[in-house]
Amino acid sequence: MITEITIKNYKSILSETIPLSNVNVFIGENGCGKTNILEAVAFASCAEENNVNIENLYSKGVRNAKPSLVFSSFAGKKQKDEFYLNFDFSRNLENEKPIVQSYNLKAENKEDFFAKWEVKKRFDYYDTKHDIRFLNMLNKAKKEKGFWSADELLESKVAEFIQELTVNEELRNEFLGRSKVNNLDSTKLENFIIYTLNTKSLRGIYTESKKEPLGINGENLDILLMSFDKEEAEELRKYSRLISWLDDFFIDKENILMLST
Repeated sequence: MITEITIKNYKSILSETIPLSNVNVFIGENGCGKTNILEAVAFASCAEENNVNIENLYSKGVRNAKPSLVFSSFAGKKQKDEFYLNFDFSRNLENEKPIVQSYNLKAENKEDFFAKWEVKKRFDYYDTKHDIRFLNMLNKAKKEKGFWSADELLESKVAEFIQELTVNEELRNEFLGRSKVNNLDSTKLENFIIYTLNTKSLRGIYTESKKEPLGINGENLDILLMSFDKEEAEELRKYSRLISWLDDFFIDKENILMLST
């Protein structure tokens, strides 16, 4: 689970660290930056896919703009041409600190709407000197690098090995011990999407996002509901109590209400 996010130099967020839990609700006035938090995570999602471009950002619900409007711009501060994201992943292991995945995103041309984005990733594993898995990694580094002296040069070789963990998912998973580390896998970011419902999409008039089974604006909600079996439909009805104005729902299979006002 992601336990903390740090965002720097993204739109209205100059520098902010946000603690997270299983369920997170952001409340504030219009335009105060709630959506910017979600969009920053969506950028990290694209970065994790190694696919930061207009099309992929749009498919995740990001409001696209040229990079100069993406980077923070505050009076008296020189605008930078990159922004920074940091994710702390809970390890759910006693007496162990989180693992951190960081991203630096830089645009080749901040005035070009279709500019290419350069992504730098960093992977940090805290307290390695006191962890048995670090010793295992050290032995693996010795064997793979063919270097056995315990001096500064060896430390540099180990540092190289740690860097390989940032780009080699198989090696990283082996080092971390996936079976022992619950909910760590940062690639879960790849599935992150911002859903923003609107009436036209819910009525089937506007279906541009093409996401399945549910579009980012609510497209195909009726089809998704129709696919529910009796047990799933009853489960949904149970939670409908959370919406004060909703007494019940039904499936309009004939689209009678689609164009009604």
